[in-house]
Amino acid sequence: MFIWKWPRPSTRSSFQVILTAVVGIPVAIACVYLALRLHFAEEEATVAEKTAPALGEIRFSAAEEPELGPGSVLERELTGQEEHTYALELEADEYVHAVVEQDGIDVAVVLLDPDGRTLVEVDSPTGARGAEAVHLVASTPGRHRLQVCSWPGSPRGRYRLRIAAWRSATPADRDRAAAALAFAEAEALRRKGQVDAYRAASRSYRRAARLWLAAGEAPQQALAMSRIGWMYQELGETDESIRWYRQALRRFRVSDDEHPEIQRILATLGTHYRSIGDSGARWLAMRRRSSGPENCGTDWEKRPL
Repeated sequence: MFIWKWPRPSTRSSFQVILTAVVGIPVAIACVYLALRLHFAEEEATVAEKTAPALGEIRFSAAEEPELGPGSVLERELTGQEEHTYALELEADEYVHAVVEQDGIDVAVVLLDPDGRTLVEVDSPTGARGAEAVHLVASTPGRHRLQVCSWPGSPRGRYRLRIAAWRSATPADRDRAAAALAFAEAEALRRKGQVDAYRAASRSYRRAARLWLAAGEAPQQALAMSRIGWMYQELGETDESIRWYRQALRRFRVSDDEHPEIQRILATLGTHYRSIGDSGARWLAMRRRSSGPENCGTDWEKRPL
């Protein structure tokens, strides 16, 4: 009777099979892994290309920190004692001009350097309306931050943030940034409400006015001159206050006839004239004259503070 027997493998054949399994299986797994990595990398590149931010769009990082760029515009809601932070990747000597338009909530705007130090802080006395603007020429490259902050107890409101300019700094841009810094320093001194602080603020406002003039920013120059009038008003020096307010008014009339500061200047001048016994005719005559393109002159630069 014939009985079939399965041939016994030799010792050499068994060793080859084991060696092939030990070496071949990890190699196969590695090849599959690399193939999958390559496939998903190509898909990620395609998605990134399709979703790359266009000019003016806002890009969110993994930590959901909005990253601003040239032309960025956004509108958000803000509540009392809340803070929104945005990132700006700047090269050294790049200029940025950011504007925050307030709509029903009073905010302060702060710019921080890559190390977290405050570069400039603005909080104009415009209340819950109007705009807060910051100007910066970066001295060091890196990730700067812009913060929009509200005060405790503020009602819910909205703001609109836009990057009005982002470019390599020009000489005029450097004047703008220096003027904005001097103006912010003056505003901080003004808020102290002390006699010495008012005089120091006047000097900083005057420096800002000169720099705004050099940068060709007449409305900003006029605003700084109006603030000097305000400081003299607080110091009780009515004649000097009137003189500075009138210079500011004339500058506004030839540069920005719709500026909201004009109404405040006119109201304050009316109060000044009434306080010195003026019947009102002088104020009305001044108001009519200020509506024309009267030469502002530069004699304000020569007056002592």
